[in-house]
Amino acid sequence: YSKPKQVASPYMMYAFRAIPEQASKFSAAQHPYDLTARAHEVTAEHNPSYHRLLQEYEARTGEAIVLNTSFNLHGEPIVYRAADAVDVLLRSGLDRLALGNWWVEKVA
Repeated sequence: YSKPKQVASPYMMYAFRAIPEQASKFSAAQHPYDLTARAHEVTAEHNPSYHRLLQEYEARTGEAIVLNTSFNLHGEPIVYRAADAVDVLLRSGLDRLALGNWWVEKVA
């Protein structure tokens, strides 16, 4: 994504335009009308455990980007507690949930 000003974006507060040559790689993360995305830049200083996770993901996949989105059902507040996360899992179309050090799956 193109950053016209060198401003940090650790909280997804700013929208950035996609670089045309790279846009197709990250289409799920872009707004469909203007091809912008709210980048969540992660640094080792700000969030060391998430930064390590992203480094491992890049090492395994070759991609240095993941889709990070809000976790809630439409019209409801964003998930805050583990119990809320499990509730959303059970009432949504999701099959699995990574919750801290736990991996939770729905049983059919």
